[in-house]
Amino acid sequence: MKQVSERYAKALFQLAKTAVEKEQYYNDLGQFKNWMIGSSNFLMLLENPLIPQEIAYKTIAAICKKGKASEDLTSFLLHIVQEGRLRALPQIIEAYHDLYHVENNISKASIETAHALTKDLQEKFKELLEDRFKTNLILHYKVNESLLGGFRVQVGSHQIDSSLLTQLANLSRILKGAS
Repeated sequence: MKQVSERYAKALFQLAKTAVEKEQYYNDLGQFKNWMIGSSNFLMLLENPLIPQEIAYKTIAAICKKGKASEDLTSFLLHIVQEGRLRALPQIIEAYHDLYHVENNISKASIETAHALTKDLQEKFKELLEDRFKTNLILHYKVNESLLGGFRVQVGSHQIDSSLLTQLANLSRILKGAS
């Protein structure tokens, strides 16, 4: 399924003639994905093979019209329905986003902290990490009280662990080695 999703995503990426169109598709697909995730009816449409293709086609057409998707994007999504690939749509969207991220030097990062960060601290974290990794970042924040204090950052294969939990574990290892 992954190869199929990547092929469709590449086709859509090539369909966009300008960077502005690529960004518009990126944004529209992101909104579409958020809507899919939030709609149990749409998830049923994706996963139930007994629902007629005609209903899926009309549903996608109505969503595109209501969301004011471009004509090319609407045609693309309706083509997916006609080809019987609607179940692959979430993976196609993810693959398109990955292509967009590569072209625009964007990486995903996850930040775990013991306590919720203020907006100011989130912005400072973003600035520091973007400067350190020389890339634009999409940050995902998570509160993990077991860290006790500090933070953990994951950007691609790089990890920065400055949590109090890790520092205490390191101190414990040092003290055990000294005895």
